[in-house]
Amino acid sequence: MPFGQYWENVLRPLAKERQRENARRLNQSNDSNLNHSLDESNSQLKKGKRVIQEVSDNLSTPKSFAIAFGSALRAIA
Repeated sequence: MPFGQYWENVLRPLAKERQRENARRLNQSNDSNLNHSLDESNSQLKKGKRVIQEVSDNLSTPKSFAIAFGSALRAIA
């Protein structure tokens, strides 16, 4: 069998399968990194929401609102 036929019939299909396998592996690792990044972002978002809720709770009484508002006014004066 000449080399050209050997390449087309044997080596090329093996090379294509190796490429597919490498692409699958790369996509799996990218998915893993992406999921980790999304989990991290969601965690930070939840922390931010808790802080906002706490501040909101603290400002819900007139006295605490007056204290916070007074502090804010002094800060910008």
